[in-house]
Amino acid sequence: MVRDLRVDAREEVHTYATAHITAPDREEFISLVLDDLRRLHDGVIARYRLKPSQFAAWTAALRKELGK
Repeated sequence: MVRDLRVDAREEVHTYATAHITAPDREEFISLVLDDLRRLHDGVIARYRLKPSQFAAWTAALRKELGK
């Protein structure tokens, strides 16, 4: 999502979860993924194998989407 500059991940996470995660675990999975995206910052991008330039482009796209 970050690499592809997708700023509204909610629908994509739900679609993925519906196709790949069993029903009893689905809501927790969705919650965890969305929480990880909200908490993403410069200090943890290496954990997700993101380049600083990818993260910077994603945050710029997010700011543009939110009108900031």
